[in-house]
Amino acid sequence: METRRGARIYGRGRSLHDAALGAGIAFGRRERIGGRCWHFNSVEQDAFSADHLRILQAISSKLALSVENAVKYQQAEDSATTDYLTGLPNARSLFIHLDKEISRCARTDNNLAIMVCDINGFKQVNDNFGHLEGDRMLRIFAQNVKNACREYDYVARMGGDEFVIVVPNITRLQRRKRRQCSTLSR
Repeated sequence: METRRGARIYGRGRSLHDAALGAGIAFGRRERIGGRCWHFNSVEQDAFSADHLRILQAISSKLALSVENAVKYQQAEDSATTDYLTGLPNARSLFIHLDKEISRCARTDNNLAIMVCDINGFKQVNDNFGHLEGDRMLRIFAQNVKNACREYDYVARMGGDEFVIVVPNITRLQRRKRRQCSTLSR
């Protein structure tokens, strides 16, 4: 195995010129981008010359940087639309979803319910038991609300102890049952 510029070249056979079955390149800083690896195959004897391998080695660091940037971009996009504490969509994501959902319901002539809820007495939990316990309570509450909803309902955290549930295609009977259920849970 030969190492240069953060790239590793793997060849099968006795030498680099003897890479009859394949040559692979693992590139980048593995701990950062998850150990991406590409593998190039050929069934012909001596299909990869030293020049081929040199070229692959030269571009591997640029490929690694591109993959690393794409991963960081995805992480930044996720953190911009996801509440860090509960893992639910945040207010920004909610408003984007609401615009789409309202348009869809208007187009298809379906019902849409939007429920806003908060946790009564939440400030006292933080004051009496500390913010770590309050955070734990928010995570549990968020998970319970998410579990109580249908798969295609949308649950988001607005901030603090406020949550919004977007419920498309709800019938009057379902609305009545939900109201009864929420009354019983108080």
